[in-house]
Amino acid sequence: VGESFGAINHRFLSGLGGAQTAQAFLNYTSFLQRIFHDVAKQGFQNKTGEFTPIQEHIADHKFVFILSLYERAVSECPTVEKVWVSYIHFLRGEWIRLRKEKQEDTSELRNLSSMLQAVTQRSCRNCPCSVTVFELRMTT
Repeated sequence: VGESFGAINHRFLSGLGGAQTAQAFLNYTSFLQRIFHDVAKQGFQNKTGEFTPIQEHIADHKFVFILSLYERAVSECPTVEKVWVSYIHFLRGEWIRLRKEKQEDTSELRNLSSMLQAVTQRSCRNCPCSVTVFELRMTT
């Protein structure tokens, strides 16, 4: 019995992230979002050649890098409400930014809209007792 418990300590248990893990993910997404918004203000162009490697990566891939991190966060901490709320707010903000930027219905905007709907649905399924998540689902 002792050996089986010892073996568990050496495995990575996905989906069991708690408050500290969630906060670490949120700190990192916040850091990347600040970089993303700074790069977006410059129009995703490295005109001066002064971008750091992370800024260059974000300029090349836009918000996909941040989406990947959020997906990792919700897979690791699926029942932590503040991760879902942050993810939904980020997607909403990007949807609004794209809508203002494009001024027309594009496939990118439609894809982001369907992604937002899917994320709000998943958030309600994983945090069924959260009033905040349910409100976000109803207003999205």
